[in-house]
Amino acid sequence: MREAVDSLRLTPDEEARAGDRATSVLIARRLLVAAQHLSALLDQRLRPMGLTTRQATLLTVCRDLDGPTLARAANAMGCSHQNIRQLADALGRKGLLRQDQDPRDGRARRLVVTAAGKVAFDDQDDSDFSAVSDWFSGLTADEQAGLADLLNRAGRGLAAARK
Repeated sequence: MREAVDSLRLTPDEEARAGDRATSVLIARRLLVAAQHLSALLDQRLRPMGLTTRQATLLTVCRDLDGPTLARAANAMGCSHQNIRQLADALGRKGLLRQDQDPRDGRARRLVVTAAGKVAFDDQDDSDFSAVSDWFSGLTADEQAGLADLLNRAGRGLAAARK
């Protein structure tokens, strides 16, 4: 991965055209590559559970947002309503997620993690947390905390740009 991320740079022409925006462009490129690597690593860890990274992400969003609507889950994950519906349908077939009618709005569906879906979270063991920790072992604890904060702030800005 080091080679893949380190090799991403702007050409001299791109730097000249981007001007003071060059760093933002470089960040976007490097985040995209890092996200691909992270997704591949997570897919390897999730494969024995029969889940994809996006399915596990939706389960996490549904747990953390306590049964969001399809629209809220789509907004949280930065993807389309249709994509969330497809993920929710797949998780429903696996018995991990339910789509309940919203009691306040009969047209809306709430995504609720089932008991079996909760077991998937409970089945995480120390090796899962150790693996993720190892992936970021090149950063100190302070750097990891700073990166988590920066990514949260960047994520808010990206979400706002989509509206």
